[in-house]
Amino acid sequence: MSRVHFIGLTIRQRRGQSASAVARRLDMKQRQVAAGRLALARRLAEDLRDKLVEEAPKQSGEFSEGIQVRQPVRNKGGHWDQFEIHSTAIVGDGLSLWNLITKGTSPHEIPTGGAAAQLAKGYPLSFYWENGPNGAGLYHFWSVQHPGTAANPFPDRALHRWRPDAQRQFREFGLEIVRAGTGVRRR
Repeated sequence: MSRVHFIGLTIRQRRGQSASAVARRLDMKQRQVAAGRLALARRLAEDLRDKLVEEAPKQSGEFSEGIQVRQPVRNKGGHWDQFEIHSTAIVGDGLSLWNLITKGTSPHEIPTGGAAAQLAKGYPLSFYWENGPNGAGLYHFWSVQHPGTAANPFPDRALHRWRPDAQRQFREFGLEIVRAGTGVRRR
């Protein structure tokens, strides 16, 4: 009698069963596990995205609404266990707003070319200013001395909230794999 092991799954060769039948059964189990891993990765990615949207700054709403999940990608082992979360919101010369928010900025002039450069382009700078002179709203200027912004570690807060549930789901998935391989059912 031969046995083939795969992540806690043991496939035993039955009497009169060919080795190729055992290989087909193992292949089927491997596909089921891979499909389950992909579904789990997608579900966890969406859960994390939801937590990030809840924790993200919402001044204009553009940033938090732009947080998206890219489909899982294959790692070097060929497994679908990685996903990427990013924001479509960009500023200036294609800079990611994600980095500016999470790392903060030092004081700087916007634009560095001054009012003449913006005037030549034909438009002023537009900013949402929460504590503006006329209250919260959209303001337009030709040049701005920006005081900088403090780092906002909202991804850390989101991960802290997401991690316990993700760990629970990983444990449950692992137990399902073991149960499927051993025939033990949940009590």
